Amino acid sequence: MNYEDRVKFFYEHAGWSYGPGETSDQGKLRCAIHLADVEVWAQGKNLTVQWIEDTDADRSWLEDEPDGDDGRILWGCQITLLWDGRADCASLWGIDIDATDNPYVRVVEAEMCDQLKHRWECDRVGLAYNTPSGIVRDAMMDAGIIGS
Repeated sequence: MNYEDRVKFFYEHAGWSYGPGETSDQGKLRCAIHLADVEVWAQGKNLTVQWIEDTDADRSWLEDEPDGDDGRILWGCQITLLWDGRADCASLWGIDIDATDNPYVRVVEAEMCDQLKHRWECDRVGLAYNTPSGIVRDAMMDAGIIGS
């Protein structure tokens, strides 16, 4: 899949935000480009993706039935990244999808990979995981890991 197709996919299927001075469409494109970049990054990494039935999900938010238990299966997505003899994991649970070919599957996987990418970048420059990403980018540029 080429990069333009990746951006188009996330533009059509992913959520987005927009900041001051940015239109909704500009924010949507920025977020789509970001997830496309993450997906490209993830392709070169040692990742394991698992979709697991979430049997312990809080079903109270489901709207179809008053008691929240309409029998549909909720899922969890767990992605593990291995690097330098270590492992890190990102996960999201209680996901309401009807099939594994649902476009939201790819969006969730990209979002989970984004978390892992942030942690991986922090590890590369010795920063804590909760450091704002702009600081991580600046530190990586200073260390010569990435260009401007």
